[in-house]
Amino acid sequence: MEEIISQLQIEPFLYHPIFMYGLCALAIIYVIYLSSINANGRNVLAQGSSIYPATALTAVVIIFIGFRPVSVFFGDMTMYAHYYNNILGEVYEIDADVNTHSEWLWEYAMQAFKFLGMTDVMFFAFCALIYVGCMYWACYRIMPRHMLPAMLFCLCAFSFWGYAVNGIRNGVGSSIALVALTYMLGGKREKIIAAILFFLTLGIHRSIMLPAACAVASAFFIKKPKTAIYIWIASIAFSLLFGNAIADIFAALGFDDRMNDYLRAGVDDEAMEEFSDTGFRWDFLLYSAIPIWLMWYVSIKRRLRSKTYEFLASTYIFANAFWILVIRSSFSNRFAYLSWFIYPLVIAYPLLEMKIWKRQHLKLALALLAYEAFTFVMFLLGK
Repeated sequence: MEEIISQLQIEPFLYHPIFMYGLCALAIIYVIYLSSINANGRNVLAQGSSIYPATALTAVVIIFIGFRPVSVFFGDMTMYAHYYNNILGEVYEIDADVNTHSEWLWEYAMQAFKFLGMTDVMFFAFCALIYVGCMYWACYRIMPRHMLPAMLFCLCAFSFWGYAVNGIRNGVGSSIALVALTYMLGGKREKIIAAILFFLTLGIHRSIMLPAACAVASAFFIKKPKTAIYIWIASIAFSLLFGNAIADIFAALGFDDRMNDYLRAGVDDEAMEEFSDTGFRWDFLLYSAIPIWLMWYVSIKRRLRSKTYEFLASTYIFANAFWILVIRSSFSNRFAYLSWFIYPLVIAYPLLEMKIWKRQHLKLALALLAYEAFTFVMFLLGK
């Protein structure tokens, strides 16, 4: 099996370009298809489409990403591989102390795979299955009739590749949290499932406690879209007025050493050189504002109501507001991802599931084209 995998692998530096050019081509083909539809005033999106193309696309992406070779081209993958290959393959006690850097479920998963004799590549393939598979599951739960465009939005996301091959643990935890979000508005049984899934994500990456808390706030306490938008705007004002003082306050809380390190600027000079674009990131703020503008347009200006959409959008807004408060800190991109992993659903849901415009499929085509174009340009710029 290992020999077959090694023969199928290509040069590490080719993976990202092949993925980006292939995805760009697929998105353009789908946009051309949408543009060619003669709807005659009908809402063609209401008809839905087959689930099989999305399923095939998801399987191809999982295999392509999951069986990549271990290489420095994939960032932290080499660190995870080194740790994995030094596990003895014996059951041992995991330190559950919240002041350590270990997350129990991630540690036990690595230990179990090593105990079963799996190679590091097989473990990474499992991570890819969870990362992409949970996106597929989340889309199926809330947009089952529009799986192909929903998955295209997920795969075309600016943050998708980085957390597929580099920030692997954060990506896996966030994808499971994405599924948890889809259970939050259900009945008692579904809420229990959501709580269990969120608990599991904390065993993978404790930072998921932030979007989990935001989900609770948007589901039970702050339900009005206008209030959520006001909170987001206020976070910009607070960040501009108080700067790093806000990050210092959060760091002083001391509930997570790793988060404290990210919040304290200059904690690691070598790491800071790799992420030198600190300060108030107006470019990323504008990128983050697009789902918020869409929520304003749909829920406030057009007064179209959807409990699912408002919940997802509000959860995104609250998590993004936290990132804005600590935007000047080291590794603020990692805080941004705690909202950005919800971004594809917040963009895709109203375009696919809510009737906003006549000939909406053309608006969907433009949105997907712009969405993929941004990610592709950032790839060409090496971001």
